[in-house]
Amino acid sequence: MNTIQQGSGQKYIIKNPTLWALTIIVGLSCATYMPSIVSILPVMAREFEGVENIDFWIKLLVTMPGFVAAMVAPIVGRWLNLYGKKNIFIASILGLSVIGFVPYFLDSIYLIFASRCFLGFVQAGIITSTTALIASNTIGQQRAKMMGYHASAYGFGPIIGLLVIGYLGDYGWRSAFYIFLFPVLLLPFIIKYIQPIDLNDPKPIPDSAQTEQSIFKAYPKLYFIYFMTFVTVILTFMTVLHLPFYLTSLGNIQPSDIGLAIACWTGFKGTSALLYKQAKFRLNFNQVFALAFFILGIGFMGIWFTHSYYQVLIALTIIGIGTGLLLPNINTWLAEIVPEHDRGRALGWIVTFMGLGQFLCPIITQPLINLFGLPQTFASFGLLLMASAFFLYKKAL
Repeated sequence: MNTIQQGSGQKYIIKNPTLWALTIIVGLSCATYMPSIVSILPVMAREFEGVENIDFWIKLLVTMPGFVAAMVAPIVGRWLNLYGKKNIFIASILGLSVIGFVPYFLDSIYLIFASRCFLGFVQAGIITSTTALIASNTIGQQRAKMMGYHASAYGFGPIIGLLVIGYLGDYGWRSAFYIFLFPVLLLPFIIKYIQPIDLNDPKPIPDSAQTEQSIFKAYPKLYFIYFMTFVTVILTFMTVLHLPFYLTSLGNIQPSDIGLAIACWTGFKGTSALLYKQAKFRLNFNQVFALAFFILGIGFMGIWFTHSYYQVLIALTIIGIGTGLLLPNINTWLAEIVPEHDRGRALGWIVTFMGLGQFLCPIITQPLINLFGLPQTFASFGLLLMASAFFLYKKAL
């Protein structure tokens, strides 16, 4: 445990076991998180090839939970204060297991699609509750450190899911959904080790916080933070949605190969998130975004030059390094400018913009890929990212 002295003279204890347990559990539960099924999408597309526009429907299986999360996240954000962060987290983990396993029994792509929609509630609950728990248990540099570790859990956790689902997918796409039974085993550890406390706002909630004042008016920087959240998710899902199909086009690629490739991306994403504290120590928030965009631009442009499986792996490692810096930077900046009494609402809107980006990604990018081709589309985005990096590095917000 660490003792922190605040300006009032009071001492508050940071419960590291709570933070580490939360980070580890999030990582393990993310083994079954929504994008993990990307490795079996091509197999599912062949299974339902008689369905009109099946390629589009298959990709919506990954992105539709984000759209639902976008709609319900502001409500879930308010539930954090009404029902408790820990209770929302427990309900979300249970829902991840129950709802996630349902497609195993379904023979209709439309019913599978409906079940994935319900996962949007789970997605909103996991993201808001875990981020709020870490934000209210940390302050200062430790917050930046733990947000980095938290984001790395979202990077390393899905490696397990991607590899397991990929290899199970070799024996049939239904078998892959067995992994969704795993998160329920984490519930005893959540109940025992995660103890929510609020270090950051020991004083009573001010009267102004009781009103329905727009958080956008109260904290104008949220406009930029939410915009960057939307962009971050678009870039992330461009990678996980389209590259599995691009890999398949290279010939003789199995679901396990796709799982390994995306696991490589998410592994470097997690490693990069672990290094976020060092980047934030030397750069301001805007400059961290610039660094991430510059690295992402190199990786996206690299797709243009790929003609083999291993060349795509190299590009994915670079993309992963850039992606890993984005989420902890967003969460740390939000936690720094929004006090505890408004943080639930602010985090709810974070998930809304994440969900919108997740849902709109194929709608925005698929027509471009159809028109210009995947390598050309990724290269164009790469050039735009590198140009944006120079602008962000110089601009002060």
